[in-house]
Amino acid sequence: MARKSYWELLRDPQWQRRRLEIMQRANFACETCQAADKTLNVHHRLYRKGAKPWEYADHELICLCEDCHETEHKWRSMLDEVLARLDAGHLEFILGYAEGHLALSLGHEELDRNPVPVKSVEHAEGLLSALWCWNTPGLLPQADCLVDHKRVDDWLLCSLGEGEMPHPRSKNGSD
Repeated sequence: MARKSYWELLRDPQWQRRRLEIMQRANFACETCQAADKTLNVHHRLYRKGAKPWEYADHELICLCEDCHETEHKWRSMLDEVLARLDAGHLEFILGYAEGHLALSLGHEELDRNPVPVKSVEHAEGLLSALWCWNTPGLLPQADCLVDHKRVDDWLLCSLGEGEMPHPRSKNGSD
């Protein structure tokens, strides 16, 4: 039997059911702009080689109107182009920064229970940048909170030894 194309898989009843579940979860409105009067799509936030469209977890799927869906693809395409030009160290920093923001969006208690594992010096610098943006009063968002190297060195001595990034308010991460 010939392998089905991706577009053929999108016509499969399993995908149609999964798509409907995600739209129902979103109350048949765009999860970005909240429009309920536009054509909706279910967007895969990521793609895994060999996975069928319906084999994704709820958090990997989002209901978007056509305009927001197009915008999402545009931004991801631009991000892919930039990431393709970076070396491994810069990618590790960006990964740390993104993981730091995601961890903090779960809340301080969750971060205390599940510290983010440190993968490299660059990864730790990215994590710290995200943590400082969210936790240090008086810092301007984003630009002014990027790495204070003395503080990074102090935190790295602690965190690399433990294999985890301590919470900035913990006894190991305080100034």
